[in-house]
Amino acid sequence: MAKADIDFEKELWDAANELRGAVSENNYKNYILPLVFVKHLSERYEVVREELKEQLNDPQSDYYTTDTEEINYVLEDRDEYRSRNTFKIPETASWQYLKDNAEQDDIKVKVDDAFDVIQELLTGYNPSW
Repeated sequence: MAKADIDFEKELWDAANELRGAVSENNYKNYILPLVFVKHLSERYEVVREELKEQLNDPQSDYYTTDTEEINYVLEDRDEYRSRNTFKIPETASWQYLKDNAEQDDIKVKVDDAFDVIQELLTGYNPSW
């Protein structure tokens, strides 16, 4: 069996350490796991939003409409997302927003703010979360 030219474990570990920066190893998980969770929530939200758009544009769907106001209402309705086991994610808490602003000097603030928004969203839905 041929051995790869690079040691993937070492490369991954080095990349994780570089991303960690000044965050202590003990606190690293407090940033990485929530970021993974934000990415998951964002992706799930985008999938459901696209499904809703398709249904709103499909003449065979019960959701079908050409009324722009109704389309916007449905796409912004939190209950539409909850009924599909996801949450409507505000733009400033979305993965795409964080990705688009990753090079900004205040990215740590943006990430912390996104975590706060997600926390409020979840505890608003279920206070025990």
